[in-house]
Amino acid sequence: MSTTLEAANDAMRAAVKTRLEATPADDPKMVGYKPPILAGCKPAEECAADLLSRAASCCEGQRMRGDGLLSETYAEWEPGFQLVSPAEQTLRDAIATIRDRHGKYGPPTEHFCRTASMVNAAFGTTFSAADWALVMVLDKIARQMGTAATDDAAIDIAGYAACHQECRRG
Repeated sequence: MSTTLEAANDAMRAAVKTRLEATPADDPKMVGYKPPILAGCKPAEECAADLLSRAASCCEGQRMRGDGLLSETYAEWEPGFQLVSPAEQTLRDAIATIRDRHGKYGPPTEHFCRTASMVNAAFGTTFSAADWALVMVLDKIARQMGTAATDDAAIDIAGYAACHQECRRG
């Protein structure tokens, strides 16, 4: 048996309505269901009923946000919606961070080249811009292994890996 989201929503609404109608207003489970200030206030209840009836008539038959069983976090009403995995979200966040840093510091090919050149001059090493991007990945991993672990380290590591590729190809 296949059930559509619309049918599941209708069934859920009917079950909630039946349950609410069967529960006495003074039942402890109902505490907080109506704002205490407006509970029993006929003008407020009539106004709310009037607004709801007008809103229902103007939108009748239309799907509205929040009308589904899925959360709106993933904008499931958008055309072509697909659930975003944590890995994909990490990469999306890394892209946003790369774009932000590009605006602040310039392209990674230039920024890491400057940094590697300064390290090379100071310590007699021969790091390239791509090498420096890998050093930054290693630095993030080392931080995660120590006491300074952060939730956004995976975003930074993905960003530095992308910068490494850009430096290798650039």
